[in-house]
Amino acid sequence: MNKAITDSIKFICCIGIFIHHFYLHSPYVGFLGPTACVIFFFLSAYGISVSLEKKPMALLPFIKKRLFKIYLPLLMINTLFILGTGLLCKGYFSIPIFNVFGDNIDFVQNVSTLDLFLYIVGIYKIDGVTWFLNVLFAMYLFLWFIHKMANKAQRIIVTTIAYSIFVIGCINITPPVMFGLIFDPLGIVIGVLFAEKKQLIEYIQSRITTKLIILIGIIVFTLGFLMGTMQNIEGRYTKLILLIVAVLSIIFTTALATGKPTKKFSSISTFLGGISFFVYLTHEKIANIVFYFRGSSSLVLTSIGICIISVVLYLFYQKIIKKIYG
Repeated sequence: MNKAITDSIKFICCIGIFIHHFYLHSPYVGFLGPTACVIFFFLSAYGISVSLEKKPMALLPFIKKRLFKIYLPLLMINTLFILGTGLLCKGYFSIPIFNVFGDNIDFVQNVSTLDLFLYIVGIYKIDGVTWFLNVLFAMYLFLWFIHKMANKAQRIIVTTIAYSIFVIGCINITPPVMFGLIFDPLGIVIGVLFAEKKQLIEYIQSRITTKLIILIGIIVFTLGFLMGTMQNIEGRYTKLILLIVAVLSIIFTTALATGKPTKKFSSISTFLGGISFFVYLTHEKIANIVFYFRGSSSLVLTSIGICIISVVLYLFYQKIIKKIYG
């Protein structure tokens, strides 16, 4: 799969999650978040698996690289919003806690130095989106360990078993309202499968035509729309619909991620892929701040704020990474 295209897809996924959270009260976009997460996990698992196959790494360098990639942006963003939000909104320092609905900020005052540190590094959460980072890092470690196995078939089997254990745990522990989360890591299983059996990607890309790609896209959006707007479907067939949407979304993504884009498209796509993580980490916070000052939400103002902050932080992040790695 072409990296330039997958970078663009990751950016679109982050926009889908932003829209899902911004209109969290609306049933029309409820499927965008889970679908985007499945695709993101799929692309990440596939990319890391292929990378480790081509260039194996020792554990400590691998962990260091992934920590910088995942948690350095978090440190930058948490520091900015923790130090700035209270002063901007209240006129004095306090820890902001952002509501996932984008309509409320709670402020925690008189925190200890230890508490401040724990908020900045993300152990204490200031919003509802950073759970994803811990899962992503756990996935990276899991993929590193299974790539120490010589047999490719074993990697697929171990990944499938691990996912099955996860599903069984969700069935017995997770509340029914959260059961849809079991389909997010399904992307990891398929990502590993496609990385080890690349002929599956070649088969999909050779068999699916442009018309079929469009048809699959229409089916995914139609099923997602119906699941959110028809209560009898949502209650009775949610699990089946989420499974179908997840699998079709991955097939749709695989079919799109082919071809040889131009250099101009590749450079733009690389930039969009770079800022996508910052879009994900900032969208909820900026939506809350906009609501705080306006008394109502604004898609336009929130989008402008996300674009500006994400671009600035990404460029700053790039400079830090260059200094670290030379």
